[in-house]
Amino acid sequence: MLDLRKLYGKVTIEGEDFGYNQNPGQQEKIFLEYYKTKNTQTNDEKKYGIEVIKKEENKDGITREKTVENGISNNEKVIDKLLEILIENKVTSITTKDVITDLKLDPSMIYSRM
Repeated sequence: MLDLRKLYGKVTIEGEDFGYNQNPGQQEKIFLEYYKTKNTQTNDEKKYGIEVIKKEENKDGITREKTVENGISNNEKVIDKLLEILIENKVTSITTKDVITDLKLDPSMIYSRM
């Protein structure tokens, strides 16, 4: 059970940020919200995690996707740096797990920022 969910940052992707013109003539936007989560109800030493919410605005309305990764670390500073990396690179909810897996394999990406 999570007892803390704190907004860490927001990013908007629009227009040229898509890297290609997905649907010419249409204004599509993606809104990303990044949250730090904390579970104090667990005895597990890894109580901090993240949540990424993606809201996509297009001609059909708004779609929403969410990814929650609990139990990543017991070090809050590691989570802060992870969130900074996700925000800086505009990582969406779909690819969040892959990025976290890569960073676990090479944690120097996080620790070099501390």
